[in-house]
Amino acid sequence: MASTWAARSAAAMALKRGLDRAGVQIPFPQRVVRHVTAQEAQDAPG
Repeated sequence: MASTWAARSAAAMALKRGLDRAGVQIPFPQRVVRHVTAQEAQDAPG
């Protein structure tokens, strides 16, 4: 089992190094939450 994790870790690190060398960046998912007052919601278009 330990060799499986070692192989997986080595593969992931090799992939990361390759992506870093190629300048590829993978962003983290984000969610923007905006608090709106009742008046702002009422005044909003649409």
